[in-house]
Amino acid sequence: MSTQDRALSLMAEAFGVTQDSLNADLSLGGVPAWDSLGHMRLLLAIEAAIGRQMTTVEAAGIEDVAAIVRLLETQPA
Repeated sequence: MSTQDRALSLMAEAFGVTQDSLNADLSLGGVPAWDSLGHMRLLLAIEAAIGRQMTTVEAAGIEDVAAIVRLLETQPA
């Protein structure tokens, strides 16, 4: 699974949608489920995936799929 697919999978889980309904160009608010509550669920899903809490700067930077991919790529496998 590519890092981008992993990011989209986390988003689908957090937003309660199918991965097929998401794409790599999405940004905050790009789908109805990416509202403030959906964003919090996404942050928690990312933290579970990376096995640690994000820093405030990391969390504030989660505004699009590319930011999630970058964060996931910096984590040890």
